[in-house]
Amino acid sequence: EYSFKIQLAGSAYIPAPEITVSQPSGALNDGNTAKNFGSVKVGKSGAIRKFTIKNTGSANLTKLAISTDGKQKKDFIIGPLGKTTLAQGNSTTFTVTFKPTAKGVRNAAIHIMSNDADENPFDIKLSGTGVTNLTGTTATGTFTVNATSLTTGTAYSYAAYATNSVGTTYTSVGT
Repeated sequence: EYSFKIQLAGSAYIPAPEITVSQPSGALNDGNTAKNFGSVKVGKSGAIRKFTIKNTGSANLTKLAISTDGKQKKDFIIGPLGKTTLAQGNSTTFTVTFKPTAKGVRNAAIHIMSNDADENPFDIKLSGTGVTNLTGTTATGTFTVNATSLTTGTAYSYAAYATNSVGTTYTSVGT
């Protein structure tokens, strides 16, 4: 009878979920991202911001839930998550709307809970400014319409839309 000593080496693959959060502007960093919602008139809603949560890991991302905190957390309206469990490669969205209840800088934070081992929760800082009167610079430009099919003597309406760098939308309608 012989005795053998065999050494084995290797690695184990352990499937794990991995949360990523993004906006159209790109991927966000857990705890290091601050989203500014700009200036919005007190009591009015600013632009709706859409956030995407994606599971880039190799196991299901589960127990997704969102909470908020901060003195002015009620000024940031969080829409519902589309899903609370994401299979590998799948995503879901939620929205945030800034509706200030008072004048001045407003701050809060979003916390996205999940079963991600190193980003639970995934934290995003929020800020915006409540104003009583919107002020700013005026931009001018040319509005061109192809008028070949317009009838002389007929009144027509127009609508012009613009969105600033923080996502606030402005509208002008006339005749």
